Amino acid sequence: RYDFSSYTHTLLAGLLAARNGHPASARDVLGKTRAMSLDGAYPEREALWRALEAELALIDGSTDEAALAAMAQALAASPFLQAQVTR
Repeated sequence: RYDFSSYTHTLLAGLLAARNGHPASARDVLGKTRAMSLDGAYPEREALWRALEAELALIDGSTDEAALAAMAQALAASPFLQAQVTR
């Protein structure tokens, strides 16, 4: 049996990497967790993945206010998402 919480832990580590000057490691996490995070089975994991995606976009300077507003609205809709720790 596989422990799917490891994806959550990996995504949190990716967020820490992005925020601590290691965007290459964060991009690696983003790529390796994409399929499992966006499969629709766990909204919490997708929210963390989207948070990491947004964090990297901010680092790259390739995001806009509309994208950030959409993410904020998605997070506000569910105050219990684990992605709330990324705010």
